[in-house]
Amino acid sequence: MNAEMEDKLVGLLKRHPERAAGLATLVEVGSTAHGISLGDGEFGDDLDLVGVYFESMPALVRGNDRDRSVMVRTADKGVRSEPGDIDLTLHSYRRFVHLCMKGNPTVLAALHAKPIAEAGRLCPCHREINFDQLARMVASKRAADAFLGYMHQQILKGKGEKNPKVQRPELVAAHGYDTKFAAHALRLGVQGLEYVTYGKMLMPLVDKPRDFILAVRRGEIPAEEAWAKAEELKAAIEAARKHSPLPDHPEEQEVWEDVGQDYARVLRYWDWSWAS
Repeated sequence: MNAEMEDKLVGLLKRHPERAAGLATLVEVGSTAHGISLGDGEFGDDLDLVGVYFESMPALVRGNDRDRSVMVRTADKGVRSEPGDIDLTLHSYRRFVHLCMKGNPTVLAALHAKPIAEAGRLCPCHREINFDQLARMVASKRAADAFLGYMHQQILKGKGEKNPKVQRPELVAAHGYDTKFAAHALRLGVQGLEYVTYGKMLMPLVDKPRDFILAVRRGEIPAEEAWAKAEELKAAIEAARKHSPLPDHPEEQEVWEDVGQDYARVLRYWDWSWAS
């Protein structure tokens, strides 16, 4: 991350000082993290980040569910993010774990991606959390439905069958279809298949899957071929689920007991000055 983007990130975190003070991890989850970015040019990408934080004692006692997740952006409200923009989503640790157990592809990506934040920016509590252990505990076949659902939404948007206004007109003009929606549908298919088969997700993508998706993003693959490949991946995920070694669902009581122990260990780091 260059100095300009670093300054933008600092500015976003300053909007939520209480959450920033309890930051346990910060990871990139966008196209660059997945290995399918086209760089900073005309068809480049913004920077998508996910942060996980521990609430301050007052916030935890209030227990207000609406305070558990927030998204902050450098782009103005209602304006699409462009290369050079940052979209930052902050989840409380409890909310993050809940989404992981549901199989949410974005938070699972965050769970498997390499953190980008220096230890000095994180709350000392980050040393208490074993995210690798959490990844093993939340893995289940439940993720198959989540990946398939996210794929379906990307396909509908990419084909203009759901809210055509969200399509990127510059991509449709250049390539005949929204290649970014297609690329993300394919990326979700590849990662979903890997996750249901092995219970983990390789970040970034490599080899032939990555090369094919990049070719789609560049407009080198016809729309019909891209969408057909997406349907193949959906069918492969369905087939893999039947033989997956993963449990049908996480052992939620065990997970929440572990989360409770995490909060107990983090308790000594809480500081009433977080809210100041």
